[in-house]
Amino acid sequence: MSQSRPFESRTAWRIFWACTAALTLIRLVLAAVELPPFVSTINAVIFIAVPFLALFAAANGEPKVKQAWLLLGAGVLAHVALGLTSRFLGGVGWLAVVADALAQAGLLTWCTGLGALVGYVIKDKNLIIPVAIFLVGFDCWLVFNPASLTSKVLKVQPQIFQSVAMQVPDVQADDPEDVDENQPRTSVLVYVGPADLIFGMTFFFVLFRFNLRAKKTALWMTPVLIGYLLLVLIARMPLPALVPIGLTVLLVNRRQFELNKEEKQAVWGVTVLAAGLAGYGIYRAITYVPPEPPTEPSIEQAAPALPESEETPARAS
Repeated sequence: MSQSRPFESRTAWRIFWACTAALTLIRLVLAAVELPPFVSTINAVIFIAVPFLALFAAANGEPKVKQAWLLLGAGVLAHVALGLTSRFLGGVGWLAVVADALAQAGLLTWCTGLGALVGYVIKDKNLIIPVAIFLVGFDCWLVFNPASLTSKVLKVQPQIFQSVAMQVPDVQADDPEDVDENQPRTSVLVYVGPADLIFGMTFFFVLFRFNLRAKKTALWMTPVLIGYLLLVLIARMPLPALVPIGLTVLLVNRRQFELNKEEKQAVWGVTVLAAGLAGYGIYRAITYVPPEPPTEPSIEQAAPALPESEETPARAS
């Protein structure tokens, strides 16, 4: 076993499933137990740290291609089927709450499988650099640019993003007036996009695969993501999470790469492209002026004008 792997494969997978089960159990507890508001922050920290611990453990377990496909297929099936069940039930009642919690477990499972499959595509450790740099710029463009598909979905149909994102549950929620307040229900504090989990798994996977500083990367990434989450809660706006993920991977492992002249030139080219994408996205976010909603025509404007005749005299001003 490589020195960069802190766990044996079986132990690593036990940790992954234990983290998944713990998150599911906490979701059920939060739906049933009334807790003080300050617990929200603690809970948010847990739901950022534990999923990435699960991804780290799964990457340590080095899933084979068939295993990764199995995780992807089973996770998608659970996420879709149980998510639709919870939505059909309105997210209220124990059946809906349990279905939603298990659907979230399915989400983490399929993101783990897909992240490993993406990791197998990266055949050389030096490719980690351009991949991480491009993802940083591209994620900034997607999140900040009002014209991007992601921004449009978040503004026009946020339920589409919410249905595929990881939910960080809240301990308090305003109960709808038409719902029995004694019925358990899910309440969401913030959403984490599936791409953050997928590429988090991909980076951990390739760091283990190429014997890089996976453990130290995880130790740095956890507090960085927790701080980033607090920033999202303070700013009350979506922020690109692949920025801290990608930059942490690059900074912690910066001395582990050996690039030749052509590779350095390629990295600089990707850096310029990523900077352009990020800069344009931020520029569009700053200069964007939302269109004014169309005004409804008045009754006089909407009514067709009658032709003037001897029988229909013109209206006096």
